[in-house]
Amino acid sequence: MRLSSFPVPLLALALCLPLEARENPEAGQWFVSPVVAMKEAPRKHDVGASTDLALSVGYGITDDWAAEAAYLSWSADRGDADSFWLSGLWSLPKARRALQPYVVFGAGRSSFAVNGGPDEDATQVFAGFGAFGDLGTRVSWRADLRAVKTSGTSPLDPFAQVGVALFLGDVSPYPPPDRDGDGVPDADDDCPGTPAGVPVDERGCPFPPDSDGDGVADPDDACPDTPEGVAVDERGCPLDRDGDGVPDYLDKCPDTPGEGEDGCPLVPEEPLSFTVLFDVDESDIRADQEATLREGIAMLLKYREARAIIEGHTDWQGRATYNQGLSERRAETVRDHLIAAGVDATRLTTVGHGEMKPAADNRTAEGRQENRRVTTVTLQAPAER
Repeated sequence: MRLSSFPVPLLALALCLPLEARENPEAGQWFVSPVVAMKEAPRKHDVGASTDLALSVGYGITDDWAAEAAYLSWSADRGDADSFWLSGLWSLPKARRALQPYVVFGAGRSSFAVNGGPDEDATQVFAGFGAFGDLGTRVSWRADLRAVKTSGTSPLDPFAQVGVALFLGDVSPYPPPDRDGDGVPDADDDCPGTPAGVPVDERGCPFPPDSDGDGVADPDDACPDTPEGVAVDERGCPLDRDGDGVPDYLDKCPDTPGEGEDGCPLVPEEPLSFTVLFDVDESDIRADQEATLREGIAMLLKYREARAIIEGHTDWQGRATYNQGLSERRAETVRDHLIAAGVDATRLTTVGHGEMKPAADNRTAEGRQENRRVTTVTLQAPAER
């Protein structure tokens, strides 16, 4: 029996079917496969090489395993042959969406008639690999290459075939691509990178919506416009480790509270100062000087990285050595008040100048009052951060 013309109508029908396919048989599904087979006869039964049409019928045992029965008719230059083969097909993991590789193995019987002589029967076993690929809803192309061992012969003989597989019954189209696995095909997905497990709407976007994509839904997001990739807290707002109001991704000093726009402590561009006045022979803060002292404290707390030099002075009344000690006590009094108000002690340096640096004329009462002072607490910009 020759199959040279039998599958032609089937091939024509297959190529006219709509394009959307499964490429391999499913569990419980029958398929018919007309192919062009290229065969080499074993030396013991050498009818020659042949290229003919063959036909097989298969059945999907599972989605990964199928069984196939094939009939091959040879008409070679030195004789004829007929073969009946039973094969098992095992689908391998896919390398591409529309390409399904498989391993094939099996056995069968062949009957050879060399140069018109009597039929010679032989058992054959074979193994090889191949692939199915999409063509249409009920059709896939197929191709495989096998090595055939015939009983009573030593070498392996090559066998190759290429053709189509026509699926019968219900066919489940291979699902369209869905890279993020949210159930919405990529072609319809407005948010194709949605993280796994996040509920989505019909557009494939997170539901409830998450406009800035930070993982916090808009209804719960206190900062719905957070830039992409910025770490957020449970409220959806950028992290701010030092709590200075400048988020970490904008904060040049993320571990230091600062009042500057860059998140760093402010530093005065030029030295600043304030002056506290004292009574004769006193080192206690006068009531009328407390407001001035509070202004100085506020200034130091604002510029948290600035150093302060606290300079104590006296008028020229009394002994010079006594006045030196009095000026130092006055400077220490101001320092103690600053520390008690929260100024870091490591930023403060005291020095007493006694009567050596008057600010006004010691010959007048007004001048002597100006000289009884902690003269300027000078704020100096520290070295570069």
